[in-house]
Amino acid sequence: MKIKTPEDYVKSVPSEYVGHIEELRRIIKETLPVVEELISYQILCFKYHYMLVGIGTKKNNCSFYTMSPNLLKKMKSDLVDIKHSDSTIYFPLNK
Repeated sequence: MKIKTPEDYVKSVPSEYVGHIEELRRIIKETLPVVEELISYQILCFKYHYMLVGIGTKKNNCSFYTMSPNLLKKMKSDLVDIKHSDSTIYFPLNK
């Protein structure tokens, strides 16, 4: 299935991820109602003047892409017990 729309993306993820993806979408859209949803790099992205964040799925987790490595560097003390990389936070399915 070629992913062209946010709805296509949600339909493409395994069912156990759908609730997590929808919850992240809801939070992002409530936080910034004018945000534009689009597909970029085969993930669901959110744009307002520029790319803000993206969400996706990986084996055993949902991924929250900050699009800003500096942001997670600044938040390092808040992410002590949370799996993350330079610009991505990983949410296990069971949390």
